[in-house]
Amino acid sequence: FQTVAKDINNSGLVGGSGENSWVWTKTDGLTVLDAGSGFNATNFQGLSDSGHAFGFVNTSDNSVQYAFAWSESQGVELIILEQGRTSGIRAWNDFGQAVGYSSTSEYAIVGISWSPGESITILDPLFLRSDAFAVNNRGQVAGYTYADPGGFLYDLVGARWNVLPLGNPDD
Repeated sequence: FQTVAKDINNSGLVGGSGENSWVWTKTDGLTVLDAGSGFNATNFQGLSDSGHAFGFVNTSDNSVQYAFAWSESQGVELIILEQGRTSGIRAWNDFGQAVGYSSTSEYAIVGISWSPGESITILDPLFLRSDAFAVNNRGQVAGYTYADPGGFLYDLVGARWNVLPLGNPDD
């Protein structure tokens, strides 16, 4: 099968996709990231420097999409927001904080934060439509809000939400 390498971390772990997501190391070779029976192929989004691969996976009937995280010690872990129908991880920082998106019971997509072994935090204080795209090591999350179109900056430490101004910064 054809494979596409999409990311490499500072330890040399390579991740990508083909018929399923995978990770590769020079020592261990190729490891397929399979979510198990009842699921379609995993969709690889990226790697963290701590050795996590992440993305999303659909149920075999395509009715629900779950975020997933993989580590060598834990295997594939599904990340579920209560009553959510859709979720995915887009970025991961060096401290194990992952960000992405999930749907609420009202089917609104909202930006989320998650760390292994912890519950999901919804970043959008008004449960409006939003999506989180990046997180740095200071716990600052960058994303987009659809309800008040524009970028947002969320501080995980202080739980502060700021909508960034629209337009050209040179204006």
